[in-house]
Amino acid sequence: MVVALLRRDQSAFQSTIHAIGPDKKTNNRGSKRVNDKKVSARLTANNRGLVIDIVGRLSLDIHREFRSVYESSPKCERYAVNLQRCVGIDSSGLGMLLILRDFAGLNKDNMLIVNCPSRLGKLLGMAKFDQLFTVQNLNQGIH
Repeated sequence: MVVALLRRDQSAFQSTIHAIGPDKKTNNRGSKRVNDKKVSARLTANNRGLVIDIVGRLSLDIHREFRSVYESSPKCERYAVNLQRCVGIDSSGLGMLLILRDFAGLNKDNMLIVNCPSRLGKLLGMAKFDQLFTVQNLNQGIH
């Protein structure tokens, strides 16, 4: 009975919290993609900020990798999550951004989401993340 409830809840969850963007697990020829690095981080030139680059979907499947890049880096005064190559965010991805914000303990001015495609910017706006982060869309300014 518990298994049936879990399956029903998982199905409802997946249909109601469907992430923006396709889940591309194959290349153009239909074969499975090689294990690409989906999260990377680099310090800014002055070593006071950390830029976290996301490739693909910001979702639960990259949670450990996402968390390890900022936990293994020195504590910074500013954090930026670069979504230029991000194709989708699900509810777990939104939660990961909140965990990063809690880890950093910084205000909106020092927590940035940059190079955000417009459809992801709309999602972040609907979730009121523009009140917690400084969001910079690809073709627009900072919000």
